[in-house]
Amino acid sequence: MQACTVYAPLHASKRVLGESLTPHEAAALVVAHLPDNCGPAFEGPWASPEKPH
Repeated sequence: MQACTVYAPLHASKRVLGESLTPHEAAALVVAHLPDNCGPAFEGPWASPEKPH
């Protein structure tokens, strides 16, 4: 099993938000700590998935 550690931003008083997490748990923890006004990482539509031939 892969274990992940989630770190807080440098200005936070608590540096580690979670340790020994699964990748799914780590991603959920990151999303739970995003600011309310957080938007997409880039503007524009999502890329279309490639269709198998």
